[in-house]
Amino acid sequence: MSSEINNSLRCRITALLDKIGRRPGWLLLLSAAVYFDGFGLISSKAVITNDELFTLYISRLPYFRDVWAALATGAEQTPPFFYAISRADVHLFGVSGLALRLPELLAFALMCACLFHVVARRTSPVYGVIAMLFSFMTTAFNYAYEARAYALVLAFSSFALLCWLWAADGRHRVLALIGLAASMAAAISSHYYAVLAFFPLGLGEVARSFRRKRIDVGVWLALGLSLSPLLAFMPLIRSARKFAPHFWAEPRWSSMGYFYEHFLLTPSAVPLLVIFLTVVLYSTFRRAQADGPRKRVSDHVPAHEMVAAAGFLLIPVVGVVLAKTVVGAFSDRYALPTVIGLCLIVGWGLFSALAGRRAVAVALALVLCGFLAVKELQTYRRVAESTALQAATYFFLERNAPSDAPIVISGPMDFTELTYKPPRDLSGRLTYLADPRLAVQYTGADDAEKGLVEMKSWAGLNVQPFRGFIASGQKCYVYVVNYPDKYAWVMNGFQAAHWKIRLARWQDGMILFLATPEKQ
Repeated sequence: MSSEINNSLRCRITALLDKIGRRPGWLLLLSAAVYFDGFGLISSKAVITNDELFTLYISRLPYFRDVWAALATGAEQTPPFFYAISRADVHLFGVSGLALRLPELLAFALMCACLFHVVARRTSPVYGVIAMLFSFMTTAFNYAYEARAYALVLAFSSFALLCWLWAADGRHRVLALIGLAASMAAAISSHYYAVLAFFPLGLGEVARSFRRKRIDVGVWLALGLSLSPLLAFMPLIRSARKFAPHFWAEPRWSSMGYFYEHFLLTPSAVPLLVIFLTVVLYSTFRRAQADGPRKRVSDHVPAHEMVAAAGFLLIPVVGVVLAKTVVGAFSDRYALPTVIGLCLIVGWGLFSALAGRRAVAVALALVLCGFLAVKELQTYRRVAESTALQAATYFFLERNAPSDAPIVISGPMDFTELTYKPPRDLSGRLTYLADPRLAVQYTGADDAEKGLVEMKSWAGLNVQPFRGFIASGQKCYVYVVNYPDKYAWVMNGFQAAHWKIRLARWQDGMILFLATPEKQ
């Protein structure tokens, strides 16, 4: 009797999940609601970070020629198209946290839509939803709400992939080729390292050419034209290269493995385990039943599309090789389009492993949507803690640095974040002392120093030369987080100049020193 009840309940649940699978619009609406509600709240509350302040300050410049001039200093190594989008956003919606991050929220949603379509067109819509949701299980999650170019690169790269597939299928071919060239050009015009997305598309097209035994001139022409922004931005690229000798993101061969481990596998370990167990259970209880033909991914996905997906997975390797041999700088987030390849393989692979079954796929999609909601909740808590920490820092400084003496912020990122909308009593006192030569001596990098020196002119920051401040003999407070910190080189500078350093206050990792010339 109990077995009959269990079987009946299982059949009802399976029927319900299958019914949902027949109407994937409900899954898409649920995913969209979780995405926009969660990330909208996070974006509105999150502290505007150091990198995002570069976006904000440059976007608020009066004219676009001022933007070009700021980028020509080399202090910001992002192409101007990203700032064209950010300027339009700032002028239309203002500079609140949500408004500033709106282009990235919409761009990440576009990438999700492209992933959905690429997988759904070869399998079924439910598996497209799984591919879309799996992108949030990786570190790409963190860039959905950051006001930087990475979400735009993901969006334009995935749309370029979609246009390439349309062109290969002959679907609206002229428009597809225009879209391919325009989207790849837009990606490269948003971040120079978006050129890495050229590799998987080119690799896939090579595979397609071998299969067809002829070259598709239109596709190669579109891909070639998409590189034209690099020629237009060559003066900016040359300016940026002057920061390469002591750039903070020095390329390392180990970055290849680090990206796969820390950007893809570690954050998605639990979802991957759930997917693996689901496949194992399905294979155990369902595969033995001859209730339908097995659906192999190779029967539905052309070889050149799988080659392109594999090419996306190889982007970290290509990026590190390019950085080591040509560019001289590489950060792991530059390889984020790798996520596109992983999501495609997960969607296609599950379709094959689960024989295209809707009910099981719907259950997995709901689980991934739940994981997304949990990650958003965890992120919101961290955002709230970060906001509270910044408020506590302001209170700490106001209470323990009562005089009118300058407050020198030792870390460059701490400085830019604390000087954005500080309390009135602190706004004129927060100071950064810059010296690229000393920065290289003590930290091995000087790009932050040079960046702040250039940033001073168009952001109105209180950045002073270290040697000039020492010569003035003016006492000051020095704020340090988690001393001794690598980037708190100013403490070593004061000691080398024979200034007296006295501990004024130490509280929860926040440290305030009083620095005075020896003669005082």
